[in-house]
Amino acid sequence: MKKLPPKLSEEIFLNLDYIICRFMKSKVAYKINQNQKDVWFTVKKVQEQRLHPQYHFHLRFNARDKWNDKDDNLDIDFYIDEESAKKLKELIGGKDVKT
Repeated sequence: MKKLPPKLSEEIFLNLDYIICRFMKSKVAYKINQNQKDVWFTVKKVQEQRLHPQYHFHLRFNARDKWNDKDDNLDIDFYIDEESAKKLKELIGGKDVKT
């Protein structure tokens, strides 16, 4: 696994109300209980060497697939650029967002 990029900001922790993670072809769907306490959702600004700054979203949770009677810990990381972060900020602020 690669080393995480250097942080450009503090990391903030956010509460999540509900998560479902579906795999459409295999018909697997892991989901959490409403307001489950063992969920980690963080956001921080980072910058890989020789790349533009990005916002790193990290989501980790224990979930259950009731259809297949399976439990698993899922860990999801995704990165957005600053232009996408501006759109997200506008949306949260109630402004019209250009797509």
